[in-house]
Amino acid sequence: MMRWRTYTDRLIVLAVILAAWQLGSFFVGPYWLSSPWAVATRFCAQIWNGELIRHGGYTVEEALIGTLVGGVPARWRTLRVDSLRDPRWARVYRAFDVISPWTVGRFADDRTTDRFYAKEVARDLIDARRAGIEYMPVVFPGFSWRHGAGWASKSPLNQIPRHCGVFYQRQIDNAIKAGAQMLYTAMFDEINEGTAIFKLAVDPSQEPVGTDLFALDADGCRTANSDMYLHLAGQATQGLRRATK
Repeated sequence: MMRWRTYTDRLIVLAVILAAWQLGSFFVGPYWLSSPWAVATRFCAQIWNGELIRHGGYTVEEALIGTLVGGVPARWRTLRVDSLRDPRWARVYRAFDVISPWTVGRFADDRTTDRFYAKEVARDLIDARRAGIEYMPVVFPGFSWRHGAGWASKSPLNQIPRHCGVFYQRQIDNAIKAGAQMLYTAMFDEINEGTAIFKLAVDPSQEPVGTDLFALDADGCRTANSDMYLHLAGQATQGLRRATK
């Protein structure tokens, strides 16, 4: 009955565990599985045995229907670049109910976005459907490590420009065109990595004095408003609904 509690106690350092109730289903999402930098790799033996996946949905209540979402490397399908190479990971990825490849920083403009979606996402969707699992692309508005891990290396403040929402929208359009039926926006509130979509300062005059933070006019955007990315996310939801009718 309490088997899941046992696993979360053991694996809480392995991943961010996200849980939400929706339509009677319990969603559990371990993130960064098999990334070379993730502490997830310390628990390979348990994952190889299928224990996390096999028991994941049936321990809060015996009758509970569970959905296990795996945050996986962007190249989960080919086991290259940002994924570990051990072929056993292929079985692990395809045992999830939903996979969500982490794509933040994997492309930086329209050209590289289009290329990534054509080369990776379109083929990912085919593979996921063949395996009988759902596929949830990650989309992000822009990126900056200036206030995160990149501070020591003096990362630029606006490393991947937002271009007034165009970059974010480009990913959404590509994902829907490829056939995605759900999306994950990274992230709602991560100021430290420049990916936040909640209400933001439109220009530096709205920021605290003496700070060096990203403002929405950083790309010369003159039509920005503080909640523009919340609106874009809402429009993405509507676009998904229209595409999946």
